Amino acid sequence: TCQAPVRGETGGLKRRMVNCPACNASCQVPDNVPIAAGMTIGNGYKLERKLHDSSLGEQYLATDKNNRQVSVEVLSGETSKDQEKVSRLMQEIELVASLKHDNIVEAIEAGQDGEAYFLVTAFESGKNLDEILDAGPVEEKLALSYVAGIAKALQYAWESKKILHRDIKPANVFITDSGKAKLAGFGIAKSKEGQSLGLTGVGFTIGTAEYMSPEQIRAQEDLDFRADMYSLGILLYECLTGKLPFEDKAPIVLMQKHMDEIPVPANEVNDKVSEEASAVADKMLQKDRSGRQGSWAELIGELEGIISGAGIPVKAAPVQASGPMPPPRPGQAAAAAEGKSKTGLIIVIGVVVVIIIIVVVLAMVMKK
Repeated sequence: TCQAPVRGETGGLKRRMVNCPACNASCQVPDNVPIAAGMTIGNGYKLERKLHDSSLGEQYLATDKNNRQVSVEVLSGETSKDQEKVSRLMQEIELVASLKHDNIVEAIEAGQDGEAYFLVTAFESGKNLDEILDAGPVEEKLALSYVAGIAKALQYAWESKKILHRDIKPANVFITDSGKAKLAGFGIAKSKEGQSLGLTGVGFTIGTAEYMSPEQIRAQEDLDFRADMYSLGILLYECLTGKLPFEDKAPIVLMQKHMDEIPVPANEVNDKVSEEASAVADKMLQKDRSGRQGSWAELIGELEGIISGAGIPVKAAPVQASGPMPPPRPGQAAAAAEGKSKTGLIIVIGVVVVIIIIVVVLAMVMKK
């Protein structure tokens, strides 16, 4: 009532009744104050500075009550009203909390503060892999060590919980200053044991188009660890060459390339890449998952063999023929046919729309 300006840490106080320090009148803190550096959220986590945008919200460097540095992912404002993103963050909280591994980002606490949702994880100094790749290819042994670390995290997730990550990409890989790779971004993960399956319905494709396996694109129901292995193969290829094996601005065309096209071997794109490393990537990127490494242990053995110079032989992958994928196995034919028909329909509609726009523009020009 006194109209006196008040400054303070609003995080943690939204919608709560407080006393005005000037006149002692009772007032309610508004709920439309955006989360920003300097605020305190949850159980005493002070947001020091924004690190970067995450796939779900914003990532902050923060300090806890004991002045220990932590990382806080925050979903707030309009984003917190997006039920899909909220569900994804809640799933990430659930899964990360259940996974304890040296190559997986460690969860500390999670919760809701007013309309903001947050996930607190251990903080280590370093960079996301996508930032590192902005500078170009990664030296071979370093790239292999990053991928081996993430393979160990995925091996643990699959063998202990039957969890598929389904969104392996550089933005979800954190590299510490000591060179350790840590996996994050479990927002669309799926468990074969029935945990956290609410985000994906039958027939829906989910993931990041640049890194999706052919079977993930076809929305197969019987996905296993080899879908993540393919995505990790894309990441390895990108680390070795500085480029993606398949590129296109249109996600549909890009996904079709994953289904049909054979990537140029990594050692032909970058002549500094060894034949052995290139062969590992080629095998991970087999269209038919039966041609990929048969287990995470096999892949890790191949990677570490190249790193150590032990020369562990890479079992040759089947030769892939260019052109369309072979017909799906029984039980998958209907899903594959439906996917192709939808792709064709979308392309036809797109062409028709372009023609209509051209006709309209020409008509307007002729009128003038």
